[in-house]
Amino acid sequence: MAILDEVRGISVTIQATDKELEELGAQRHPGQGKSCPTLTTYAEAVHSAEFAIRLTVNDTYAWGLPHHGLAFFVKADGKRVRGRILEGRRITSCGPWDKSIRGQCEPDGGSGQWLEKRFKFPRAEEEETGASTTDELGMIQVKVCRVKVGQPLGEPPLYGAGEPDSFELSEKSPKGRAISHVTPYSEARSFRPPSTRHLEPHPGDTGPIANFQFRYRSRGHL
Repeated sequence: MAILDEVRGISVTIQATDKELEELGAQRHPGQGKSCPTLTTYAEAVHSAEFAIRLTVNDTYAWGLPHHGLAFFVKADGKRVRGRILEGRRITSCGPWDKSIRGQCEPDGGSGQWLEKRFKFPRAEEEETGASTTDELGMIQVKVCRVKVGQPLGEPPLYGAGEPDSFELSEKSPKGRAISHVTPYSEARSFRPPSTRHLEPHPGDTGPIANFQFRYRSRGHL
């Protein structure tokens, strides 16, 4: 479970095969100036397993400032994924707020239905390559912002719509070789149409209050 002492009550975990993945080599940066507290850790990419990003807020979160909610902005391998919104403290008064993000969702043509393509860890293969790496590839990122939650909006934006079902990434290894991943989504399945709300940054905030980063690697390269 990834937590930051500076922002108690908020946690993020990666789950696969019905259990939380162990976090290795966690590095915490308290944040200075305009930067926010950041946790960076490693997790095992379980071979071809579906995974989920679990978000939790409990009653130890210091709401402090009145009339604000929390928005969770999520990226997987640098690609925007639909996040989640916690509208306010009254939600956590009845117990922890707990949501899981299991994949990317998009409309099914003009049918009025929505489909969800669930996240899957890649199959890792070692190969000779001189390819450079992109910092966001092989990483799941969750940024948490304080927001003012407004009225419901119309049809949500199409995060990831039209993008390929898989893409290549390379992770540089210490021996000069690279781990090449193909990260697919699972087969699409029906999904309840998502809702979206108008959001504004909380007055006085210049950015996120917390940043969680999970770099996933095959077992042999952790």
